[in-house]
Amino acid sequence: TPTLEYYSGYRAQDLHPLVKRLNFLLTYQPRDKLKAVRTKYSHRVFFEVAKVTPMDMLKLEEILKSC
Repeated sequence: TPTLEYYSGYRAQDLHPLVKRLNFLLTYQPRDKLKAVRTKYSHRVFFEVAKVTPMDMLKLEEILKSC
């Protein structure tokens, strides 16, 4: 949103490379690494974000093009 862009100083398009890289790392990162971090962010206090599955790279690319 314009408000987020204003306060963060970033445009949505500026973040596209970061979003792609993070998704890639989540997709291909071995599960045995950073076990404590995964356990922590699997808790409901952190909205269980560690349990969210990474997005298909092609689908992510389509979504980012529409932004």
